[in-house]
Amino acid sequence: MRRLLVAPACVAAGFFVPGGPATAHDRLGRAQPSTQTTVKGSGFTRVMAIRVTDLDSGDAIPNATLDVTATSPSGRRVTEAVSRLQPDLFRCKLELDQPGRWRIAVHIGGSSVVPTAFSVDVEVSGAAPPNGRASSGARSLAFLVGVPVAAAVGLALVVVAVRRIRARRGD
Repeated sequence: MRRLLVAPACVAAGFFVPGGPATAHDRLGRAQPSTQTTVKGSGFTRVMAIRVTDLDSGDAIPNATLDVTATSPSGRRVTEAVSRLQPDLFRCKLELDQPGRWRIAVHIGGSSVVPTAFSVDVEVSGAAPPNGRASSGARSLAFLVGVPVAAAVGLALVVVAVRRIRARRGD
């Protein structure tokens, strides 16, 4: 009878004994990433911010690395550059060159980090930018400079024409 009571007590006690690594780490003691993702922008250029912290402590994971791949609606894959802004904050500028639903895949890795992956869908609408180049939707520098220059040249031609007409009349 005594043995029957000791066995359940040992099993029950085993549930309350703290183990080795923290609960948010895997059995190898690697940090388990927790992420918060924001995608901002419109048109064909978006900015993605990814905050990566340790699920257990909430601290930044210093050796975390990120790979970001954008897959176009036609299936073409583009690897995007990722920069680290703060110990826990990464930024990626997405240059999307065709309308439709893009799949943005993020892979988190690094030494002592549990490999983690997730994806975000981004819907792009509008006409495709010329030459497959991404555009923010804002007016380009060529447009902002070209229009006033063309107007100035046109005005100069009108002034020259008016002066020639007056010169012929003798005004």
